[in-house]
Amino acid sequence: MPARMPSSMVPRRKVEGNQPTTAGTSTTRIRVSAWPKPSVHRSRSNWVRCRYPTIRIAGEPETAEGSSTVRPSSDSPRTIGNVEPVGSRFGMGVVQLVSDAITPPTAMVMPNRMILLRFDMGPAPGRRPGIEVRRRSSYDTRDPSSRLELRWRPVPPMRTAPLKILRTQCRSVAVVAPSVLLGFAVALMSGGCGESGGSVSADADRTLPTPSDLDEYDVGVRIEILAELERLGKSPSDPAAWARLGDLYLAHDRPALAIESYDASLALAPDLVRPRYLRAWAHHDQGELDAARADIERVIELDPDRTHPKWRAASWLVEAGELEAASRLAEASIVPPDVDLNGVRMLAAIRLDQGRPEDCVKLLEPVVRSQPKDRGSHYVLGRAKQLLGRTEESARHLRLAGDARSTFGDPWLNELSNRRSDLAARLIEVQTRSNEDRHDEAMNLIDSLTTMYGPRREIRYATLVVLANRGDHAGLLEAVPALVADEPAWPLPRFREAQAALAIARTVTPPDAAGVDRAVAAANAGIRLAPGAIEGYELLGEASGTGGRWLDAATAYRRCVELAPFIARHHVQLADALVRSGDPMAGVEVVDAMDRDFGRSVDAALVRARAFVMFGRLEEAKAILEQCRRALPEHPGIPRTDAAIRRGRP
Repeated sequence: MPARMPSSMVPRRKVEGNQPTTAGTSTTRIRVSAWPKPSVHRSRSNWVRCRYPTIRIAGEPETAEGSSTVRPSSDSPRTIGNVEPVGSRFGMGVVQLVSDAITPPTAMVMPNRMILLRFDMGPAPGRRPGIEVRRRSSYDTRDPSSRLELRWRPVPPMRTAPLKILRTQCRSVAVVAPSVLLGFAVALMSGGCGESGGSVSADADRTLPTPSDLDEYDVGVRIEILAELERLGKSPSDPAAWARLGDLYLAHDRPALAIESYDASLALAPDLVRPRYLRAWAHHDQGELDAARADIERVIELDPDRTHPKWRAASWLVEAGELEAASRLAEASIVPPDVDLNGVRMLAAIRLDQGRPEDCVKLLEPVVRSQPKDRGSHYVLGRAKQLLGRTEESARHLRLAGDARSTFGDPWLNELSNRRSDLAARLIEVQTRSNEDRHDEAMNLIDSLTTMYGPRREIRYATLVVLANRGDHAGLLEAVPALVADEPAWPLPRFREAQAALAIARTVTPPDAAGVDRAVAAANAGIRLAPGAIEGYELLGEASGTGGRWLDAATAYRRCVELAPFIARHHVQLADALVRSGDPMAGVEVVDAMDRDFGRSVDAALVRARAFVMFGRLEEAKAILEQCRRALPEHPGIPRTDAAIRRGRP
C-alpha cells in the first residue's frame, strides 16, 4: 500500500455549482460564502477502523439510545447527515421494522400513522453479518413516520463512525421448495450465459455467481436473487445487469459475490464509476484495503467532481493513519458555494484527531448553526471545546449529542437499502402503504406475507399497526389478547393495547375512567417487560395525565428525560405536567434549562406562559402567547394557552 494517496488524486478546490447526484439520494449540502482555510500538520494518529450503529433483528424495545424527535418548534437535536430518530409530535410509533428502538407516543393526540418493527428472525447457520449500508444524509426530509431509526453501538471517543447496518439473514417457511429453486439456478448456470443464436465475449461467458447456501436464505431474498439471475442469463453481456446483481448481493451481505459480479460488469465497461465505487466498498468490508484503495483512487480519477468518493477515501486514509493525505482529500471535497457537509464533518474530525481543536471548532460551528439538530456534529464540537477548556459550551453540545456519533451517508451506498427484499423490507412496504392511507393494500400484503412466511409474530403485529393507522382501535383491542397470550414476554403488543385503550377513552368527555385504567395497566405491563422502553413511560405519562393524575404523569415523563435527555419533547412534557400538577416554579425551571440546552422554542414558551398564568402574571403570559402566535400561528398549543389566560388558570 502506498504511503499516501498520490497528489494527482487530490483535485484542487474550485468553486462549482451543484454536482450531479442520484435523484432522491443526494448528500446534504449547504450554501456558504466561505469556509475557514485549513492548513495541514502531521500528528500522531490513534484512529482505528470504526464500527457502526447496529440494526439487529430483535423484538426487544430500545432504551435511551434510539428515541424520537419533536416538532420543529421544539428545537430538539435531530441528526442531519447522520441518522434521525423516528417519530413526530403527531405520530406515535412503535419499534420499527429496521430497529429495536421504541418510538414514543404523541404528547397530545393519538396517531393515525404507525411504524413497524424489526423482528426476531433466526439467523441462517454459519451466516456472518456485515453489509454496511449508509442512510442518505438528506434522509430526514422524508415523512417522520417513515424514517429509519438506529440503535447506537458504543464507539471509541473522538472517532467519526460511519453507519453500519448488520443485515441478519433469517430462516423462513418457504413456499417454493428449495430444491426447485436451486435446480432453477443450476439450470441457468449449466445453460451457459450466451444469448441464443449468437456468441458473447469471453468476459460475459462465465458462470453466474450463485450462493452455495441459497436454500437457507430468506425466501423473499431467494426469489429476488433467482429473478435477477434469470434476467442476467438473458443478457450476460450487459454490464448494468451484472452491476444490479452485485448491488443485490451487497445489499444482502454477500460482498464476495458482489465483488465477482462487479468484476464482470467492469470487465465489460471499465470506466463505470458506480460499480467500481461499490466494489471498493465491498473490498473494504472484506478487509482487502489495497484493492479498496486502488478502486476508489480510480473512481476519483474518473469522476473528479463528485464529492463523496473523496471524503470516503479520506476516511479510509484516516484508518491507515495517513492524516495529511486524508486532510487533503477531505479539503478537496468541500467545494463552495454548495458544500457537501459530510466533507466538512470529515475534515473537522480529522482536525480533532490531529490535535487542532480550534480548527475543528471553526469548521463545525457554521454547521451546527445551520443544522442545529445535527447531533453527531454536536458531539465532535463538544469534544473540541472540551479540549479548549470551554467546559460550559462543551457540556451543552455533549448533552445535545447524547449517544449519537457522526455518520457518513452517500447516495450510492444508500441505494443498496432499496434492493433489500427480506421480510423486514417487505414489512416496510406494508408500513409505507398504511402510512399513505392505503390500508387495504397493506392488509393484502400482510396476507401474502403470511402465506410466504407463515403466521410469524412480527406479521401478526403488523396487523395491529395497520389497525391503529386506520383508526380501528376497537379492532386492535380485539386482536391484541391473542398475540399477548402467544407472546407474553413481548412488550410491544402491550404498548399498542395502551395506545388503543387511551384513544378510545379520549373519545368521550370526560375521558372514560375504565379505558384510562386499562391504558395505565397495559403501559405498566410493557414497562415491566422492558424497563428501558421510553415509549412505555411516555404512554404511561399520557394515560396518567388523561386521568388527571399529573404527579404520576410528571414522574413518568421525568423517567423519559432520564433515559433520553437529548430529546426536547420529553422536557416539554415534564414541564407541562409539573405546571398542571400545581408546581409552576418547577415547570419554569425545566423550561429555563431547555432554553439553555436546546434554544428557545414555541412549545417551551407556551408552557412558560401557562406557568405565568398560575403566578397571576397574565400580561407577561399574553405577551409570550402573542410572540408564539406570530412565530407559529397554527401551533396546537396556542388555543389551550389562550383559554388558560382567559380563565386565569392552566
